[in-house]
Amino acid sequence: MKFNKLATSLIIAFAVPAASAGVITITIDDFSVAAAPSPLSANWTTPGGGSWTWTSVTPGSAAALVQSYVSGGNFVINTPNESNFAGSLTYATTVAYAGIGGTNGKLVFTAVNSDNPGNSINGVSVPDNSGLPATLSTAYASGGSVALNFLGSPVKAWDVSIDMIGVSFDCGSVNSGAYASMSDFLSALRQNANGSCVPVPGSLALLGVGGLAAALVARRRQAK
Repeated sequence: MKFNKLATSLIIAFAVPAASAGVITITIDDFSVAAAPSPLSANWTTPGGGSWTWTSVTPGSAAALVQSYVSGGNFVINTPNESNFAGSLTYATTVAYAGIGGTNGKLVFTAVNSDNPGNSINGVSVPDNSGLPATLSTAYASGGSVALNFLGSPVKAWDVSIDMIGVSFDCGSVNSGAYASMSDFLSALRQNANGSCVPVPGSLALLGVGGLAAALVARRRQAK
């Protein structure tokens, strides 16, 4: 009886690591290009391929945006007469993590500076500098659009800096890690000889312990 308990505990001990999940973060845009601010412009593209568009300004009149990559993505938004505004930064890149067994996807972004509290990105209120830097997140469906939607309450200007935009998800059978791209992550999976986030209960380590335990149990029964 004691031996049976020992064999069972050995199998469980090896099974637990196989079922654990790491948190994987894939960077979409890190604004790594150092550049001087551009002139006032309505639309522009980030180094990581993000495309900014104004979706609304109330009342409808000219609005301007200054951008810089020197310290993250620095969005300096100017509106007429303390207006409401909405703008979107959208990427062509998507992360289909479900295809490799990933779960619990999130769109994450790190805000490092904000001079006006109360404005939001993807529905998350961005604090002022007293609460920054901070990594904020919203749910992200596998293969969904990667976008930051800026929404401003009536304000003349909003200066907010975003240092990183990415997608994170849970991935079984690997350790937590951050990767510069999806291709880098998939390459790491291949190097570990496990091209999936799904835990593999039939791994060699687990089968080895299970086989050893079964053999010892059989020998003990023969000795009776």
